Amino acid sequence: MSSKMIFVGRNAHCWWYRLDQYRFPICRKEFDFNMGSILYYAHARTSTKEHDRIFALANIFPDIMKQITIDYKQDIQELIIQFYGLLAKKDLSIMCFGQYTYEGYLSICKTACSNSINDSSTKKARYTIPIQKYDLPSWTGVHGQHWKNDMYKTPFENYTVIGRALQLTCTGVTNEQHKNEISDLDSIATKDIIPPLPQPSNDYFWTLVISIQLPGSRNEKLIEVYTAWDEPTELGSKDYKKIISELCNLSCFFQIKKKNFQWIPNNDEIKRSKFGFRDMVESLENSHQYVLLNGVPFTSSNDDDEFIYYPVIKKNGEYYKAIGLCWTKDGEHFFDDITLEEQLFEIH
Repeated sequence: MSSKMIFVGRNAHCWWYRLDQYRFPICRKEFDFNMGSILYYAHARTSTKEHDRIFALANIFPDIMKQITIDYKQDIQELIIQFYGLLAKKDLSIMCFGQYTYEGYLSICKTACSNSINDSSTKKARYTIPIQKYDLPSWTGVHGQHWKNDMYKTPFENYTVIGRALQLTCTGVTNEQHKNEISDLDSIATKDIIPPLPQPSNDYFWTLVISIQLPGSRNEKLIEVYTAWDEPTELGSKDYKKIISELCNLSCFFQIKKKNFQWIPNNDEIKRSKFGFRDMVESLENSHQYVLLNGVPFTSSNDDDEFIYYPVIKKNGEYYKAIGLCWTKDGEHFFDDITLEEQLFEIH
C-alpha cells in the first residue's frame, strides 16, 4: 500500500517517493523487514486504537499473528507482552538496541513542542516515546532505541520466553569474578598508573593498551584504551579523562592492574582488541553487578563488518535487566579460550 500513500503534515504534504529514502525506507519495495528496523519505527508510532499497535503489523509478521487473537476487547498490556514474547522467540535480535537518541526518533515523528523550538533540552523533556506508556520488560528495548539498519544475527538458541521473563542459558563475564587492584578509578591520579607517552614518531601514532587475562585462559590479551593522535609530546587533562572513562567501563568486566599498561605503535603488527560501551541505555557503575553475555554473540552478514556485539545485563533484585550491547573489534576469538560455566540468566 505504500505506493499509494500521501503523507500529510502541518506545513507540507507529499507522496511517498518524495520522502528521503534513508529516513523512510519502509516506503521502498527493497525495504528489508528485519526486526530492528520495524521496532525502530513502531516504537515511535501511535494509533487511534491501542490494539492496532500490534494488529497493524499482521502483514509483516503473519506467522506470529496466527498465534494472536484479533480481539479489541482483550487486555492491551497482556496482548503486547504476548506479542513481544513471540517476537523474541522468532528472533533474539530484539535485544539489539542501544542508547535512545532524541534526534533519531525526531527524524521519523515530530513532537508537539511548539515553544522554545531551539531549546533541545526543552523539546526532549516534553517528548515521550509512545511505546514507553506500557509496562514492558527491558529485553523488548522499550528503554532504548533499536537499530534502524539492524542486520545482526546470533546462532544462539538456548533460550525461552515465559511471560515477562526471557531466560537464557549461556556463559557470561561478570564483575563478581575479580577484584580490581585499582579500587576507585574515578578518583585515582591517572598519571601515577599510566606510563609516560613515548616520543612522537613520523611512522605511526602511539596506542595505550592494557593486558588482561580472562578466567581460565592461559594467554594474556591486549585491549586498546586510548590512541594519542596528532603526535602529542604529553597527555593533557582531556586525554586522561577519556582514559579514565574507558578504564571504568573495562573494570566492570576485566581485572585492572597498574603494571599492565603499555604504549604500542598504532599499526597492525601487534594483535589487540577494541571494546565499546556506548550502545547502552545507561552508564556502567562499579557499584552495580553486570554480566557481559559472551555466549550470545551478534554478528553481521556483511563480511567487511568486523564488529561483534554482546548483550550486557544488570542485576536488578532477583532478576536481570537488559541495558543494551557492548562491542568488540579485531577480537573475533577474544572469548574462545576461556572456561566459564553456563548459567541461567532471567531477564525481566
